[in-house]
Amino acid sequence: MRNINGWYLPETDTSFDRYLTEDGYQCRQRNEVLQCVTKYKGYDLLNAVDVGGHVGFWAKDMCNKFEHVYVFEPMSRVHDCFYKNMEGINNYDLIKEGLGDSNKDVTIKYDPSSTGNTFIDDQNKAPGEYDTYTISVNTLDSHQLKNIDYIKIDAEGYEKEVIEGSRNLIYQCKPVLHCEVKSKVLAKSGKSEISLLQTIYEIGYVETHRVGSERVFVHRNDYTK
Repeated sequence: MRNINGWYLPETDTSFDRYLTEDGYQCRQRNEVLQCVTKYKGYDLLNAVDVGGHVGFWAKDMCNKFEHVYVFEPMSRVHDCFYKNMEGINNYDLIKEGLGDSNKDVTIKYDPSSTGNTFIDDQNKAPGEYDTYTISVNTLDSHQLKNIDYIKIDAEGYEKEVIEGSRNLIYQCKPVLHCEVKSKVLAKSGKSEISLLQTIYEIGYVETHRVGSERVFVHRNDYTK
């Protein structure tokens, strides 16, 4: 692994070099999104879910804000970096599996030079050269988590499937939802922004904030308070 401004990345990954500061990556986006969580859920925050934990850029700050964070990251090639970046922090579980709309095996594509762009391509629609793996995904509902105030989903185009597999948890807890939404990323594996947003609106959520490609949604019952 290599160290860039105090952050550990896989040796092959050069994609973050010009963006990383001592505070990490996407600092402005993260601060604004977490401020939205406080606005709608208050300061006594319990648990959060980080879907697509990568090397811990978001999880580190989330652990400072929540009592406990459940981090889902299926790629073993970034786990050592995650643990290194999270040294001294204990209020999290790293769950080494992917999430989706059912329990099944899927194809995941990994670019060693840009590990943050790892994505599930279960229809094998994405052109280009990638390291290809088969991984198992499960639903978030199958983990039976409780008291979740916030779910961050950065699944590189698989956000809709993650939400579909989280419906029971979302109905029970009405967490703030945060998705990275990039049309070009969705299109790589044959997905669309419209379909993702329709799913979010269908479960009773409205968009409240947008910073770059990061979009925040809250349940309409919270939004009307």
